[in-house]
Amino acid sequence: MQDMMPRVEPVQRTTPAQPLDLGRDTATMPFGLGEEEDSPVPRPVQEAMSAYAQAATAATPPQRQPLTRAEQLMTLTPITIAHDLPAHEAEALLDQHRIGQLPVLGPRGNLVGMVMRPERLPRGFVVRAPRVAPGQSPRASDVMVTPVPAAAPDTQLRQVARVLLDLDLPGMAVTVEDGQVTGFIGRTDLIRAIAQEPPLDLWT
Repeated sequence: MQDMMPRVEPVQRTTPAQPLDLGRDTATMPFGLGEEEDSPVPRPVQEAMSAYAQAATAATPPQRQPLTRAEQLMTLTPITIAHDLPAHEAEALLDQHRIGQLPVLGPRGNLVGMVMRPERLPRGFVVRAPRVAPGQSPRASDVMVTPVPAAAPDTQLRQVARVLLDLDLPGMAVTVEDGQVTGFIGRTDLIRAIAQEPPLDLWT
Protein backbone atom coordinates (compact mmCIF):
# COMPACT_ATOMS: atom_id res chain seq x y z
CA MET A 1 0.00 0.00 0.00
CA GLN A 2 2.81 2.39 0.85
CA ASP A 3 4.45 1.78 -2.53
CA MET A 4 1.23 2.80 -4.27
CA MET A 5 0.98 6.19 -2.47
CA PRO A 6 2.73 9.09 -4.23
CA ARG A 7 5.64 10.54 -2.38
CA VAL A 8 5.54 14.22 -1.36
CA GLU A 9 8.95 15.80 -1.64
CA PRO A 10 9.91 18.49 0.90
CA VAL A 11 9.89 22.10 -0.29
CA GLN A 12 13.41 23.13 -1.20
CA ARG A 13 12.93 26.90 -1.63
CA THR A 14 10.14 29.50 -1.47
CA THR A 15 10.04 33.09 -2.60
CA PRO A 16 9.74 35.39 0.41
CA ALA A 17 6.80 37.83 0.46
CA GLN A 18 7.68 41.43 -0.26
CA PRO A 19 6.02 44.51 1.28
CA LEU A 20 3.51 46.34 -0.91
CA ASP A 21 4.93 49.53 -2.41
CA LEU A 22 1.97 51.87 -3.03
CA GLY A 23 4.19 54.28 -4.91
CA ARG A 24 4.98 51.66 -7.52
CA ASP A 25 3.01 51.40 -10.74
CA THR A 26 0.55 48.61 -10.03
CA ALA A 27 -0.12 48.09 -13.75
CA THR A 28 3.35 46.50 -14.14
CA MET A 29 3.53 44.84 -10.72
CA PRO A 30 3.98 41.03 -10.94
CA PHE A 31 1.25 38.85 -9.55
CA GLY A 32 3.50 37.36 -6.87
CA LEU A 33 4.79 40.79 -5.78
CA GLY A 34 8.26 39.26 -5.57
CA GLU A 35 11.40 39.59 -7.66
CA GLU A 36 10.15 37.60 -10.64
CA GLU A 37 9.24 40.21 -13.28
CA ASP A 38 8.23 37.82 -16.04
CA SER A 39 4.69 37.03 -14.76
CA PRO A 40 2.01 39.37 -16.18
CA VAL A 41 -0.68 40.65 -13.77
CA PRO A 42 -4.29 39.83 -14.65
CA ARG A 43 -6.38 42.92 -15.42
CA PRO A 44 -8.81 42.45 -12.46
CA VAL A 45 -5.86 42.28 -10.08
CA GLN A 46 -4.35 45.43 -11.58
CA GLU A 47 -7.62 47.32 -11.16
CA ALA A 48 -8.08 46.11 -7.58
CA MET A 49 -4.54 47.05 -6.59
CA SER A 50 -4.87 50.47 -8.23
CA ALA A 51 -8.11 51.18 -6.38
CA TYR A 52 -6.53 50.10 -3.11
CA ALA A 53 -3.54 52.37 -3.66
CA GLN A 54 -5.77 55.35 -4.44
CA ALA A 55 -7.91 54.76 -1.35
CA ALA A 56 -4.87 54.38 0.89
CA THR A 57 -3.27 57.59 -0.36
CA ALA A 58 -6.47 59.68 -0.47
CA ALA A 59 -6.35 62.97 1.39
CA THR A 60 -7.81 62.98 4.88
CA PRO A 61 -10.99 65.09 4.98
CA PRO A 62 -10.69 68.29 7.01
CA GLN A 63 -11.89 68.17 10.59
CA ARG A 64 -15.12 69.95 11.40
CA GLN A 65 -14.64 73.09 13.43
CA PRO A 66 -16.57 73.63 16.69
CA LEU A 67 -19.75 75.69 16.36
CA THR A 68 -19.45 78.76 18.55
CA ARG A 69 -21.24 81.69 16.84
CA ALA A 70 -24.83 82.54 15.99
CA GLU A 71 -24.09 82.80 12.27
CA GLN A 72 -23.09 79.11 12.22
CA LEU A 73 -26.53 77.96 13.39
CA MET A 74 -28.93 80.67 12.29
CA THR A 75 -31.55 80.16 9.61
CA LEU A 76 -30.56 82.20 6.58
CA THR A 77 -33.09 84.46 4.83
CA PRO A 78 -35.78 84.04 7.52
CA ILE A 79 -39.40 84.89 6.91
CA THR A 80 -40.09 88.52 7.83
CA ILE A 81 -43.03 90.88 7.50
CA ALA A 82 -43.39 94.59 6.89
CA HIS A 83 -44.66 96.79 9.70
CA ASP A 84 -47.69 97.86 7.66
CA LEU A 85 -48.84 94.33 6.77
CA PRO A 86 -52.39 93.64 8.02
CA ALA A 87 -52.35 91.73 11.28
CA HIS A 88 -54.58 88.96 9.96
CA GLU A 89 -52.08 88.31 7.14
CA ALA A 90 -49.29 88.04 9.67
CA GLU A 91 -51.32 85.45 11.58
CA ALA A 92 -51.91 83.56 8.32
CA LEU A 93 -48.16 83.45 7.70
CA LEU A 94 -47.57 82.03 11.17
CA ASP A 95 -50.06 79.25 10.40
CA GLN A 96 -48.80 78.64 6.87
CA HIS A 97 -45.17 78.19 7.88
CA ARG A 98 -45.93 76.63 11.28
CA ILE A 99 -43.73 79.04 13.18
CA GLY A 100 -44.26 80.90 16.42
CA GLN A 101 -42.80 84.31 15.65
CA LEU A 102 -42.12 86.70 12.77
CA PRO A 103 -39.60 89.56 12.76
CA VAL A 104 -41.24 92.86 11.82
CA LEU A 105 -39.29 95.26 9.59
CA GLY A 106 -39.64 99.02 9.66
CA PRO A 107 -39.71 101.44 6.71
CA ARG A 108 -35.91 101.22 6.33
CA GLY A 109 -35.91 97.42 6.49
CA ASN A 110 -34.57 97.34 10.04
CA LEU A 111 -35.91 95.19 12.86
CA VAL A 112 -38.60 97.00 14.87
CA GLY A 113 -40.43 94.19 16.65
CA MET A 114 -41.79 90.66 16.59
CA VAL A 115 -45.25 89.24 15.94
CA MET A 116 -45.82 86.16 18.10
CA ARG A 117 -48.53 83.67 18.74
CA PRO A 118 -50.36 84.43 22.00
CA GLU A 119 -49.28 81.09 23.50
CA ARG A 120 -45.65 81.86 22.63
CA LEU A 121 -45.70 85.29 24.23
CA PRO A 122 -42.91 85.34 26.84
CA ARG A 123 -43.56 86.34 30.42
CA GLY A 124 -43.14 90.06 30.95
CA PHE A 125 -43.93 90.90 27.32
CA VAL A 126 -47.25 92.67 26.76
CA VAL A 127 -49.02 93.41 23.49
CA ARG A 128 -51.08 96.54 23.96
CA ALA A 129 -54.49 96.88 22.37
CA PRO A 130 -54.01 98.32 18.89
CA ARG A 131 -55.04 101.92 18.32
CA VAL A 132 -56.61 102.01 14.89
CA ALA A 133 -59.01 104.39 13.25
CA PRO A 134 -62.62 103.30 12.87
CA GLY A 135 -63.08 101.11 9.83
CA GLN A 136 -59.38 100.18 9.58
CA SER A 137 -57.78 96.81 10.37
CA PRO A 138 -54.81 96.59 12.74
CA ARG A 139 -51.37 96.30 11.20
CA ALA A 140 -48.41 94.18 12.21
CA SER A 141 -46.94 97.20 13.99
CA ASP A 142 -50.11 97.40 16.09
CA VAL A 143 -49.85 93.84 17.43
CA MET A 144 -46.07 93.30 17.55
CA VAL A 145 -43.90 92.99 20.62
CA THR A 146 -41.35 95.80 20.83
CA PRO A 147 -38.56 96.31 21.66
CA VAL A 148 -37.06 92.86 21.20
CA PRO A 149 -33.47 91.65 21.61
CA ALA A 150 -31.38 90.69 18.61
CA ALA A 151 -28.06 88.90 18.17
CA ALA A 152 -25.11 89.86 16.01
CA PRO A 153 -23.71 87.24 13.62
CA ASP A 154 -20.63 86.77 15.83
CA THR A 155 -22.56 86.55 19.11
CA GLN A 156 -21.44 83.53 21.12
CA LEU A 157 -23.97 80.69 21.23
CA ARG A 158 -23.74 80.62 25.00
CA GLN A 159 -24.94 84.23 25.14
CA VAL A 160 -27.77 83.47 22.73
CA ALA A 161 -28.88 80.53 24.86
CA ARG A 162 -28.71 82.65 28.03
CA VAL A 163 -30.91 85.43 26.56
CA LEU A 164 -33.47 82.94 25.25
CA LEU A 165 -33.58 81.27 28.65
CA ASP A 166 -33.68 84.43 30.77
CA LEU A 167 -36.37 86.13 28.68
CA ASP A 168 -38.28 82.92 27.89
CA LEU A 169 -38.03 83.67 24.17
CA PRO A 170 -38.49 81.00 21.48
CA GLY A 171 -35.91 82.70 19.29
CA MET A 172 -34.40 85.97 18.15
CA ALA A 173 -33.42 87.68 14.95
CA VAL A 174 -29.78 88.04 13.91
CA THR A 175 -29.02 91.54 12.66
CA VAL A 176 -26.06 93.57 11.44
CA GLU A 177 -25.16 97.06 12.68
CA ASP A 178 -27.88 98.92 10.76
CA GLY A 179 -30.60 96.59 12.03
CA GLN A 180 -30.97 94.61 8.80
CA VAL A 181 -32.10 91.05 9.55
CA THR A 182 -29.68 88.45 8.16
CA GLY A 183 -30.93 85.37 10.00
CA PHE A 184 -32.93 83.90 12.84
CA ILE A 185 -31.82 81.57 15.61
CA GLY A 186 -34.17 79.76 17.94
CA ARG A 187 -34.24 77.15 20.65
CA THR A 188 -34.93 74.48 18.05
CA ASP A 189 -31.68 75.36 16.26
CA LEU A 190 -29.71 74.95 19.49
CA ILE A 191 -31.39 71.66 20.39
CA ARG A 192 -30.88 70.29 16.86
CA ALA A 193 -27.21 71.25 17.01
CA ILE A 194 -26.75 69.49 20.35
CA ALA A 195 -28.28 66.34 18.87
CA GLN A 196 -26.58 66.42 15.45
CA GLU A 197 -23.40 68.50 15.75
CA PRO A 198 -20.82 66.92 18.09
CA PRO A 199 -18.40 69.89 17.81
CA LEU A 200 -21.01 72.27 19.28
CA ASP A 201 -19.31 74.45 21.90
CA LEU A 202 -21.48 76.50 24.25
CA TRP A 203 -18.65 77.31 26.64
CA THR A 204 -16.32 79.37 24.48
